[in-house]
Amino acid sequence: MSDRDRARRAWCAAAVVVVVVAGACKKSRAGGPGGVGGGGPMGLPVEVAVARIDTVRDEITATGEIEAVQSIDLRPEVDGRIVDILVREGQEVEKEAPLFKVDDAQLRAQVAQLEAQRDLAQQALARTKDLANQNASSAADLERAEATARSAQAEYDLQRIRLERTTVRAPFTGVVGQRYVSLGDYVTTSTRLVSLHTVNPQRASFPVPERFARLLRPGQKVTFRVAAIPGRDFTGQVDFVDPVIQLPGRTIMVKARAPNGQRLLQPGMFIEARLVTAVRPGA
Repeated sequence: MSDRDRARRAWCAAAVVVVVVAGACKKSRAGGPGGVGGGGPMGLPVEVAVARIDTVRDEITATGEIEAVQSIDLRPEVDGRIVDILVREGQEVEKEAPLFKVDDAQLRAQVAQLEAQRDLAQQALARTKDLANQNASSAADLERAEATARSAQAEYDLQRIRLERTTVRAPFTGVVGQRYVSLGDYVTTSTRLVSLHTVNPQRASFPVPERFARLLRPGQKVTFRVAAIPGRDFTGQVDFVDPVIQLPGRTIMVKARAPNGQRLLQPGMFIEARLVTAVRPGA
């Protein structure tokens, strides 16, 4: 090979090297950081958290007890001997259900007597009216006959009412509590017969310090726990805020109605209550 041919081949090889290097530089620029297939350093992974706004509840805590919405000791309205007991302790009864029967024999006789007197008075009044229409009776006689008839009717009505009240009835729907009398006992209008209590809803009753007076109002939500039923929350709604400060202690009595469909809440149970006074967004 001549010197001229060797020189030509060396020049061509140098040209090829220059082209390859130039192509590599171009590829490096195109594939820099962020480019596809780039040779730059990898970015660090970032965890994105969604911002959340919590709510803050202002609460008053207090201790109290469960009480029945209505609770009474029933007493008879007439004196007499108990001749029938129509309910048992613990029984649920409807309003106006008969509970006891007091002996009514004497009252029935009196009602019959007064009914006869009423009928005679009405007959006498009718005759006096006929005579008055015939000018055979004075106006004074007619007035006396009318007064006698009204009086006889009133006495009859009064005794009928007393007769009806020999049956002692439930004044509201509830559960019969302790019975204090037995069959055959003689009772008066001051004798306790039986206790009667409402069961659904019940009331959560608790005292609140007077410094919270301006924060209390009906309709507020109350959450409470019962010592006898651990781990379970009950809810109610305030329906009574005492307008009078109680002494000693300077507290305000608050009462909230709570559903009691399962009959779990019983009067006298100790409770720990939380009363929500405000709900506002937190940070």
